[in-house]
This record gives sequence, structure tokens and C-alpha cells, in this order.
Amino acid sequence: MTAIQAVRRLYGNAPFLRGELRVTLHGPEDSGANGPFSQILTLLTGAAGRNGFLGLRGRHRRAGLLEFGRPSEGALRCSFERVDTGEKVTLSYDPAAIPPDPGLGPAMQAVLAGTADAATRERFRHLWRERVERILADGGTTTVFSVTDR
Repeated sequence: MTAIQAVRRLYGNAPFLRGELRVTLHGPEDSGANGPFSQILTLLTGAAGRNGFLGLRGRHRRAGLLEFGRPSEGALRCSFERVDTGEKVTLSYDPAAIPPDPGLGPAMQAVLAGTADAATRERFRHLWRERVERILADGGTTTVFSVTDR
């Protein structure tokens, strides 16, 4: 959802080509959900780390367009910058507006501790998936916020 909102802000209704955006996640790759989130952003935008597509005769290069910057406080922040114009938007993602079921925490603790029975493991899977579905259905309406535009 964050990538879609960023593209709309930077390009309006005009199409963009994969590899035209530089993406910076604020914080280290192994912090929170930055690693998995970065993989999704690579698929959507084409922006990749050092191991990305090196291009064809200097064109269409995507390697080096995905970076991890200095950490930000609180919610996950991600900056999107147009390679051609330098125009940039930074968005913040915070799923707290879509709270988990109260039973998710205890079920997760039991699963992680290895003490959960089959019913608790199934309840955890169900509650986790249900929250993810609600977050996805929200489409970023209550979970994504603009921090800056330049």
C-alpha cells in the first residue's frame, strides 16, 4: 500500500517504469519488518539492493536503488524518490490503527514458548491471518501517513 501511495503522489495518473524509483527504508535491514518489507518493495518498484539487476549497457539498472537509512523513531518509514527529477515523498506505516484481537498476544506467546496445544496454534494462525487481511483490506487508509513531500 505504501508503494502505491508513493507512486500516485510522485507520478499522479502517469505510468512509471520499474527502476525509476529510489527507495530508502529508515533503519537497518534486520530491524523489525524492514527485510520482508524491502522484498515486497523490490517486487513492486524494481528498486533493488546491490544484488539487483545491473542493467543492459548502462540502461534499466535497478541495483543500488534500494537502501537502508538511519533509523527513525516509532513507525516504519520509507522514502521514495524519482530518479529522473529528485522529487521525494516519505511515508510512515503504522498498523496500530488496526488492533489485533486481544487473544492474539497470549496465543503468540504460547506458540513461541513451545507450550501451545493444537487448538492454540490454530487460533494463533487464524487471528494472525485475520489481522493481516484487515490491514490489507484497509489499503493504507488508516495505516499510511505522509511525513514529507519534496
